Amino acid sequence: MLAALFRTAHVGYVTPLRDGMNLVAKEYVSAQDPENPDVLVLSRFAGAAQELDGALIVNPVDIDGMADALATALEMPLAERQARHRGMMAQLRENNVSVWRDNFMCDLQSADGATRTAGAPGWGRKARARFWRARARLRLRAIALKQKSRSTAAFLLAIRARC
Repeated sequence: MLAALFRTAHVGYVTPLRDGMNLVAKEYVSAQDPENPDVLVLSRFAGAAQELDGALIVNPVDIDGMADALATALEMPLAERQARHRGMMAQLRENNVSVWRDNFMCDLQSADGATRTAGAPGWGRKARARFWRARARLRLRAIALKQKSRSTAAFLLAIRARC
């Protein structure tokens, strides 16, 4: 139902004042008809603004800039809308959830190894303690997952091999 609403909107306005709403922006782009896509107006504070460069980027505090972006979006020619949409969809296909997951797991393992060998330079004693407690909870959850499903264990091993 949400995708249908996104598809009927002429302009997608995603304007958080701080990072957030990234999936809403990405879902809006994904829901568009490639033959007649509409325009995404995106806050410069949203993390997705770095990825979705085909969006009209605005400062949500600048009311005049927001009004100008809305006018631009409503008057944008079809060819430009299609080109912007193609670029954003290429970015979304390239950086999908599987890529994010793999990068996250590799970064987590790299941080774990660096912390173990280098002693977490610059971290205070409390920060190190919080890190190790969180790491222990994560390992306990991973063990529980391994016990629940052999395919999950194989998945975790596959991620480790990619790093």
